[in-house]
Amino acid sequence: MNSKFRFFKHRDILSGDVLSMRFLVSIPDEREFNGKLWMFLQETRSELEAETKKAVLQTLGPEFEVRDISFKRGSIEILLVIGTVYYAISRYKNFVESIEMLVSQLRRIFSRFFERWGPMPVHVSGNWTPGPAMVRIETMMSYRPIDVNTILLWYVLLSHAVLLGVFIWLLLHR
Repeated sequence: MNSKFRFFKHRDILSGDVLSMRFLVSIPDEREFNGKLWMFLQETRSELEAETKKAVLQTLGPEFEVRDISFKRGSIEILLVIGTVYYAISRYKNFVESIEMLVSQLRRIFSRFFERWGPMPVHVSGNWTPGPAMVRIETMMSYRPIDVNTILLWYVLLSHAVLLGVFIWLLLHR
């Protein structure tokens, strides 16, 4: 960050449940294999949880943690809640891109994990929704239509225009 303007750089603070992710693991047209896939998941659940936590740590950093991971039966549904105690965001767009990257990375991890199971191809879809912490940040951003650098620029322009006007007035009334 540029040291001249570090006081003007706004940072948003995340704290609490940041986002939730939902992944759906399915086998096309094979209901009988869903039960066997569920049994495979129950046997290897701790391994999948460890890989998931490792991916979150590598992508989002040590400030974030997987607060809850649950598995639902049927076409297997994996639900994640990711949170943080304290994290400062300086560029919201980059943070959202990191989350999108994490979703695609977890989709690949889950696909590879369930492909070890066996005979049928597995399809994994995933998405994420903002949690209370991100909703709070998005709300604050919607009330901030003009940033500090723009205010500073307008101040400098207007003050110089006034000073130029005073200077011209003094020259004319000499």
